[in-house]
Amino acid sequence: MQTQWDDQAQDGFHSNQLFWDERVPSHWRSQMYQQHARDLRAGGIALDDQVIKTLGDLTGQSAIHLQCHMGMETLSLERLGATTTVGIDFSKPALEHACTLRDELGLTATFHCCNVYDTLEHVDQTFDLVFVSLGALCWLPDVPRWAALIGNLLHPGGRLYFIDSHPMASTLDYNKEHDLMQVHFPYFQDKAVVLEEDGSYASSETGFKQNRTVEWNHPIGEVMTALIRVGLVIDSLDESSTCCYKAFENMTPSRPGWWQLPPALDGFVPFEYTLQAHKA
Repeated sequence: MQTQWDDQAQDGFHSNQLFWDERVPSHWRSQMYQQHARDLRAGGIALDDQVIKTLGDLTGQSAIHLQCHMGMETLSLERLGATTTVGIDFSKPALEHACTLRDELGLTATFHCCNVYDTLEHVDQTFDLVFVSLGALCWLPDVPRWAALIGNLLHPGGRLYFIDSHPMASTLDYNKEHDLMQVHFPYFQDKAVVLEEDGSYASSETGFKQNRTVEWNHPIGEVMTALIRVGLVIDSLDESSTCCYKAFENMTPSRPGWWQLPPALDGFVPFEYTLQAHKA
């Protein structure tokens, strides 16, 4: 049976899906995703080197990628050796690209289009690895239910690799007129934030029609506690002052494909965090 949600969550799921569906063509054309596709076509892996190093050799393992968008990281998990690879996302247009690229590359990953909370309606196995990558939790209203899903997807000894935007960074806004970073949104939220923003993190294109999103900021303590309560053991928590996209206008390149605040502010704010855990 699918999870029942209140009106705010239902509104969020609907608005956010429209937002993501409309941006799929722009994302597919973007330099970021075209580079990922080129890497895969060349026999490579569309993951950051540090992620590849941390994940290690997945030969003979099973992996599921939650909220996989166009599936390029999912296909990369198969390239790392996973023999069973599954991607979950709620955007049908995004998964159409994922399947097309999979077939072009001769890979075997399976993709399911559904709300991530309904994953168990489509998947009836457990995995060695649950992989969750950047830009995931802000679209989800309920972290304990998300954690419970992960607990159900992992078999004993299985591990979670989770990298996401840092919730502290999500409180900030950049005032271009005064060249000032300021706290604009609460770190601790008891309700969603509704935003109207044109454009996309992956592309400079604008003029989209579906610009309304409903987002939730989840403190790191909430995430860790939820995972612990479903039987996961936290192995590590790392934070980073760099970001894989230009989150604010005043950010500057730190290395190819990565951004940071100007030198005077570098190190003041965490932009990403990586949490690793395993099921006891």
